[in-house]
Amino acid sequence: MAACLVLGDLYMDLYGLSMTTAGALVTAFTFTTGLSRIPGGALADRFGARPLLRASFPAIALMLAPIVFGLSAPVVVLSTVVCGILLGGAMSATFKAIPSAFPRSVGAVGGLVGAIGGLGGFFLPLMGGWTREATGTPTAMVWPLMGIALAGAAAAWLHRPQAEPAQPVLSLESK
Repeated sequence: MAACLVLGDLYMDLYGLSMTTAGALVTAFTFTTGLSRIPGGALADRFGARPLLRASFPAIALMLAPIVFGLSAPVVVLSTVVCGILLGGAMSATFKAIPSAFPRSVGAVGGLVGAIGGLGGFFLPLMGGWTREATGTPTAMVWPLMGIALAGAAAAWLHRPQAEPAQPVLSLESK
């Protein structure tokens, strides 16, 4: 998870926390994110994957905002825990969506989604480090993660189901 690699540095550099305290907070984030996949999957089963993703991505971006703006440590810790819960739910919804979107290649698409996630876990922290070096601010490490969340929100919004146009009650056309 890209966030785990970024959060530890952020807690130490921005808030001056010890490595032990930062590690404990990152562990809490990881634990919460992992466990939230279970209720996230149940919500995706009940309400559908797409509605859950449409709700999750903007909320994830909102929960990253306190980090980007460098708010107080308690606010950032709370927002990262909530963000972890949302990320776990979004992960479950993503895997719930695969069989309905790609019924003939669930395994291949699931593998591709997993590979993309793995690559994101590798490249996003690197991008965060480069962004931090370029700007000189520790909160810049979160900018690539925020960009992905906003892009996901936009994609979920664009792929929302469209309402059918209303049929006229009376038609002027002759039959």
